Amino acid sequence: MKELSFETTLSWSGADENGEGTLNIGEESVVVSGPENMGGKGVGASPEELLVSAIATCYSETLSSLLTNEGLTFQTLAIQAEGIVSELPKDSSFKRITIHPTIIGADEEHYNTYKEIASDARDKCFVGQAIKGNMEYLVGYVHLVNQLLDQAQIDELVETFYQRLIDIPAFQSLFQERDVDVEKLKERQKTFLAQVADEGEDQEALLEQVQQRHTFDTNSERSQMWLDTMRETLHDMELSPELSDRFMNKVNDLFSRM
Repeated sequence: MKELSFETTLSWSGADENGEGTLNIGEESVVVSGPENMGGKGVGASPEELLVSAIATCYSETLSSLLTNEGLTFQTLAIQAEGIVSELPKDSSFKRITIHPTIIGADEEHYNTYKEIASDARDKCFVGQAIKGNMEYLVGYVHLVNQLLDQAQIDELVETFYQRLIDIPAFQSLFQERDVDVEKLKERQKTFLAQVADEGEDQEALLEQVQQRHTFDTNSERSQMWLDTMRETLHDMELSPELSDRFMNKVNDLFSRM
C-alpha cells in the first residue's frame, strides 16, 4: 500500500512553556508558543489552535467534495471551529472540538440534506478520525446563507470598516486595553455578517449569539460610533440603497435589542 510522508521542521528557544518556536510548513513559517491562559508565552499560534485548525481544514475540504458530488449548490464555506480544553491547570486535556459550518450560496429548500452531509463530512474527514476515541468531535449549528451581500462584498465591508474603526480613539484604546487580535476579530465578523446578510436567518438566534459572544462593555456613545462607521462604509461601497438599507436595518435591530 502506498504511503505519503508529511514533514515539518521546528526551531524552539526558551525553557518549558515560556519558550517560543518557528514552525516551517511548506514555504510558510509560523511563530508558535503555548497559550498565555495556559501559562505559555502567548505569541503566534498555539499547539491547541494548530490542532483545531488541522481538523477544520480537513473538514472543509471533505464537506466541499461531498456537496459537489451530491450536486448541491454552494459558493463558499465559512467554518468556525472551537476546541475545549478541560481539567486546567495540571491535568489539561482536550475535551471536545466542534465545527460550525456556514454554507454560502446554498439552496434553503434542501436544508435537511445539507445538514446530513455536514455530519457525513465529520465522519469522512480522515484527519478528524485521528482524534477519534480521544475526544468528542461534533458538528454544531449548520447555517445556509442566501445573502443580501455576497461573501466578497462582506469581506470588503469588514476590511474597510475595521480600518476606519481602529482609527477612532475610543475603539483604539479599547482594543489595546483588551489586547484584541483585530485580524481574528475580522474573520469572526465576516462569518457573523454573512449570517446577518442571510434573509432566511433567525434573528433571535443571531441576537442570542451576539449576547453570548460579545466581550466588550457596550455604551450608547460607542454603539453609535460603531453604527455610524458601518453605515458610512456601506455607503462608500456604492451598493443599491434598498440592499444597503435592508442590511443596515438588520444590524440596527440587533444593536437596539442588546
